[in-house]
Amino acid sequence: MRPLKFVPLMLFIAALYCGCSSEDSINNSVPAAVDTSQFRFPFDIGNYWNYESISTVSDIRPDSIAHYFSDYPIQGSGIMKIVKDTLMNGVTTRQFIDTYSQDSSTYTSRIYYIDSDTALIQFAYSMQTSASIFPRSGKRPFIKHGDRTFSSISELIASCRISGANQSGDTLIYENPAPVAFRYPIVTNYQWIYRNFAQSILTKRYLNFENVSVGNITLSSIKTEFKWSTIDNMESYQYYTKHGKIRNFLLMNDATVTNEFGHILGTIDIKEITNVTSYYVVEKMP
Repeated sequence: MRPLKFVPLMLFIAALYCGCSSEDSINNSVPAAVDTSQFRFPFDIGNYWNYESISTVSDIRPDSIAHYFSDYPIQGSGIMKIVKDTLMNGVTTRQFIDTYSQDSSTYTSRIYYIDSDTALIQFAYSMQTSASIFPRSGKRPFIKHGDRTFSSISELIASCRISGANQSGDTLIYENPAPVAFRYPIVTNYQWIYRNFAQSILTKRYLNFENVSVGNITLSSIKTEFKWSTIDNMESYQYYTKHGKIRNFLLMNDATVTNEFGHILGTIDIKEITNVTSYYVVEKMP
């Protein structure tokens, strides 16, 4: 049988960078989170974040399609580093390098940011995923949303933070317009448009402060919602702290599985979690 497709789109977000672990629950046994709205994203060269990720498929209905998802759970790990300043089209940007390993393969992506008084802006990128290097596997289902088809969950997640899919890992893409990854100051319930795809708008919104643990360290984070205007059955959140982005969480319920002709075969639930496991960030004195 040819590859499956499932509908509709689930996404991450990925958006900026980060990692994950098999833990998908926030530790709120510590005192209530402090509103640390004055913090800025740590933008110093030399900062880095180690992370782990896991993608799972569950609640497969009917059982007869379960064998198509025998690869799951899929786990990976990586490191995001702030490397250097780079002049691009006359603009000074800061280069982030993300090195991700999964299934004995390693993928390297570069993202370029500008940090202003009001925002952290994604200026350009070259994104490398398994789909951009290797032929599509006949065993992997496709994910379809509207007229866009993704060969894997990771490709779909990457598409949330970039302007197009299926780009070569060596292709440098300049953002136009450049999306705002992070807004200053941090004000609860503040919302902005991250990307406008005409048929659908992707927004980010600061929800509330929550405590998140990295090892034995508890950090106050701003829980940020990542939402498509056309998708109701998905939850996606990012957690930012004064030590950087610490967590990504995505859950899509009842994703529809179809065959290559669009005939519905069943439904599944999809979850993608990324957690930072350790990091180094230059501390700023008050």
